[in-house]
Amino acid sequence: MSSIELKYERSKEGYAELLKQHPFNKKLFNFIILGAFIISIIFSINLILSSRDNALFYNQPVLLNVSSIIIGLLFYIGILVPICFIAYKLGNEWNGRKLFQKYQNVNDNFYFVNFNDAKGEFLIQKGRSTVSVSQKIFVLDTHKYILIYGGKGKKDEAFFITKDGNQEHREKIRQIQHNLKDNTEVLYKHFNNFRYKVIVVCCSVIGFLFIFGFLALYGILHIMG
Repeated sequence: MSSIELKYERSKEGYAELLKQHPFNKKLFNFIILGAFIISIIFSINLILSSRDNALFYNQPVLLNVSSIIIGLLFYIGILVPICFIAYKLGNEWNGRKLFQKYQNVNDNFYFVNFNDAKGEFLIQKGRSTVSVSQKIFVLDTHKYILIYGGKGKKDEAFFITKDGNQEHREKIRQIQHNLKDNTEVLYKHFNNFRYKVIVVCCSVIGFLFIFGFLALYGILHIMG
């Protein structure tokens, strides 16, 4: 076997996942998370400065500093991080719908992918574009898709292969997976969606704790002030 041909439907969900896991977008998201952390530091400093003359903290600067830092961390983990995750998810879903609509408008509703094992390359849309394994491609294996990136740049070729299909399609997917995993020039990873959900849930719980703690501190300051 030297060539595997696949034909499957494009989908909004596939494009959204392709964009969400894109190395360039993930790097940008990490910078946003870093920016959110800086905002939380500024928030903590501002809280220290605005509360330092309160009677409760006047002779207890350590209590003031520690409580402000804790609230700042809760603000970061429980408020800013979930907001960033939600905005990132919604933004990629919106862009995924735009990409899907773009091809739908010209009746290009199917992906045609040919994987040539001998040459080590993917031919997409009957040769319109090519992704060579020798480019040290990045492959992310998710529950529903195989996401393939020709590079980590924004303009590098990227496409998804849906796993859903008949028995023949699934067998071809297994052959492609086996070949890519065995290729030392391919960076092949599995995406753990469960871990992602756990992080979001934990951050949401911490968000509720932040709101409760902030309101409690505000009440104490109001009473002691």
